[in-house]
Amino acid sequence: MSEKMLIMLATIKNGYLSKLDKVCVPYSENNLKILMLLYKDGFINGYYFNNTSIGRKDIVVVLKYYRNIYLFNYKILSKPGRLISCTLPFLYKKYHAHKFVMLSTTQGFLWLKDAFRLGLGGTALFVLYLR
Repeated sequence: MSEKMLIMLATIKNGYLSKLDKVCVPYSENNLKILMLLYKDGFINGYYFNNTSIGRKDIVVVLKYYRNIYLFNYKILSKPGRLISCTLPFLYKKYHAHKFVMLSTTQGFLWLKDAFRLGLGGTALFVLYLR
């Protein structure tokens, strides 16, 4: 799990806690892939690109609220210095009760339910919780 991914998750969570409409996260291909999955599963309202004046490319994330309740909290499982690579039976035993566990697999980033369906293990990155 890269530092930019950790920054993105912390920025999104802090945006929800501060009741912001949108937040700006650093651009990376991995961040973009994770944002696509978050959007597809309804954790965020959308995202778009923003070029800053110093030539840096950022992603603006539009946050989603439901009746003033934010839908995003997370727990980091793998850190840059401590990756947790897991087989499918271990993942099922440890995380089957959690609905949204993000994995990095040979087929890209997948939620745990999709990895079960495809029979893939991988590196457990983080768990998302609904609040």
